Amino acid sequence: MVLTPKEVTDALNGWLGTEGRANVGWTSPGSRITGYIVHPNFRGLAPKERQDWLWNGVPKPRGGDWTGLNAVFKERATQIGVILAYSPDEYEQLFDTETDVA
Repeated sequence: MVLTPKEVTDALNGWLGTEGRANVGWTSPGSRITGYIVHPNFRGLAPKERQDWLWNGVPKPRGGDWTGLNAVFKERATQIGVILAYSPDEYEQLFDTETDVA
């Protein structure tokens, strides 16, 4: 079954809550889903740790119920490509634009 950007966005928004933002999509239906996420809790967190949280879940006691993209989508997670994770400060510096994430 083909994974859709909406499914990934919904899962990520469920994890990030109202404090974060997910922006993912694909270039054509069936291609790998890529994009980025922004959240204030990524401040001071190494990129490797952010990716670990994204794919494998947030370890207790730091996180809530997020088990990671691998657990949420199981074998369909292979349809997801690169999803970058930024703090709001990094996003604003990289893209020279403000974000609505605090």
